Amino acid sequence: MTDQDIKIKRIEEKIDTLIAIRTAPRWLSLASAAQYASMSKNTFIKYIQDGKIYATQKGGKWYVDRESIDHFMIEDDVIVRKVLDSFR
Repeated sequence: MTDQDIKIKRIEEKIDTLIAIRTAPRWLSLASAAQYASMSKNTFIKYIQDGKIYATQKGGKWYVDRESIDHFMIEDDVIVRKVLDSFR
């Protein structure tokens, strides 16, 4: 594989990741939400308890708003820089 082939492959992987993020369902289980945000469940629960990420409980199961995760991540300048750096 040439250097150009490797660069193209990386770009394709990043595009696939962006598509997966945009097509993720709006409401996620707690486990899926923590994975989506690349956090442990305990850390994620702390952010829910602090009111930084919106979640609701229905019938004993937690549903987490993916858009509130995105908003929370954008609010954190350090996280934004890490995400943007990963796409460079």
